[in-house]
Amino acid sequence: MSSSIRAAVLGFAAATAIGSGAQAQSMCAGVLRASLVHKLPTPLTVGTARNISDTANPELTRRFAEGLRKAGLTLAEQASTTLAIAVSVTAAAGSRGVTSGTYKGFEWMSGQPAATAAPSPGIRSATLSISAILTDNAATAQSWVGTLDCRVQTSDPGALAEFIGRSLGSVIGKDIDRKVI
Repeated sequence: MSSSIRAAVLGFAAATAIGSGAQAQSMCAGVLRASLVHKLPTPLTVGTARNISDTANPELTRRFAEGLRKAGLTLAEQASTTLAIAVSVTAAAGSRGVTSGTYKGFEWMSGQPAATAAPSPGIRSATLSISAILTDNAATAQSWVGTLDCRVQTSDPGALAEFIGRSLGSVIGKDIDRKVI
C-alpha cells in the first residue's frame, strides 16, 4: 500500500461511520469540514504516495489505514485516487514527546511502534489541524479536500490514528460545512 496510508495515509485524515459523539470526544474533539471539488472515480479505491514501511511510524500508519477501512473505503496499491495528509501540531504547554510543527502523516508522534510503546501522555491536549487531499489519479486533479481541527483527548496514539482515519474516511466524497466530532 502507499506510504501515505502509509504516511498516515501520507500521514493521517474514516470506516464505519464515526461512532457516537462521546466516542469522538474521547479521541479528538473538534470540527470536521470537507469539500468535493470534482466527482470521484468509481469504483473508488484509495492509495497513497508512500509505502507503509517507508513511514516514520508504520504501526500508526496501519492503524490509520484500518480506520479508513472501517469507514468503508477500499485501500489498494494501484488505486484510482491518492490520499495525502499534512498535520499542524500545537503541543500543550509543558508536554513531553510532542513538538509543535507541521508534519506529513504521523511523523509528529513517537517513532516507537504503537504496539510496543507505552501510552503517550504528551499527545493529550495537543491541538491538531489536519488537511487531507484526495487526488483522482486518472484526471490528475484534486477531487476532495477535508480538514479536521481538534484537541486530542487520549494518550493512546494507535487509537487516535484509527479515529482520525475513521473520521476522515467517513466523509470522503462529501461536502460537509461543519461537523462537530
